[in-house]
Amino acid sequence: MGTGRRDGVEPPLPTQPSVAFGISCAQAELSGGLPQAADYRAAPLCSGDPDELFARLAAMPGEKVAKVKVGLWEAVRDGMVVNLLLEAIPDLQLRLDANRARTPLKAQQFAKYVNPAYRQRIAFLEEPCKTREDSRAFSRETGIAIAGMKACARRISALSPSRAYVRW
Repeated sequence: MGTGRRDGVEPPLPTQPSVAFGISCAQAELSGGLPQAADYRAAPLCSGDPDELFARLAAMPGEKVAKVKVGLWEAVRDGMVVNLLLEAIPDLQLRLDANRARTPLKAQQFAKYVNPAYRQRIAFLEEPCKTREDSRAFSRETGIAIAGMKACARRISALSPSRAYVRW
């Protein structure tokens, strides 16, 4: 995509992740890099009682996707809630958000309560640990995909609407 600059050099994206993400999406759209059709439904959020989420998911047509805030409660409880949702709804994909709430030990305790057979249905766990290095180690050890907000500032060359995240 042309920059409009005479030297043809792309200017750097802004440092604020949300602004950089918006600009990178606009650039991808202008260059024809985005798909023509996409599913833009918002994923319902569970930040406490999973019972509230069951009814919303039951009424949801097509792919069942939900976001769950983890890190608000004890790691064991969070792991059990995630496992319960994945066990109860076989076609559910979860996006989890921990907001850097866990130490490596607490993150492992969370993972211990998520059946390894269900972990592939976790699209990603956003910022599970306080540091990037600990989050990467957690992902390697558990097989749970991770994502990081700072990564959203990177250019995205091809977006898949149902998997629009960037791994660390």
